[in-house]
Amino acid sequence: MAVLAMAHILQPGPPADSTLRPSVIAFPCLFREFTGVPCPGCGLTRSVCATAHGMLARAFAHHYLGPMVYLAAWVVLVWSLIALAARTEGPDRFLSHPRVLKVLLAAFLGAWVVRLLIMLG
Repeated sequence: MAVLAMAHILQPGPPADSTLRPSVIAFPCLFREFTGVPCPGCGLTRSVCATAHGMLARAFAHHYLGPMVYLAAWVVLVWSLIALAARTEGPDRFLSHPRVLKVLLAAFLGAWVVRLLIMLG
């Protein structure tokens, strides 16, 4: 729920700008600082924030997975609330299943490779 709240509060800058508004203490990516290459998560927060504000083109420019992360956060929130009301199992067991974690990791690394190929090519 905190991810969704912050996504609606923060205003993403343009894709070339790595800042979030209102003034949030932003720490530079150490991986990018040392290698000159964005890490797998670079731009993900800005992408989720842009999605929350309906700026899908900007969201995909920041990070390809941002809109899906935003949608997934809503699904998990709704699923959790329904499970709480119905006193049934929530999404935590599903999300911690090894196969689900492998798919998420593969998607995350795959998006990073695509970003690198586009950036370098």
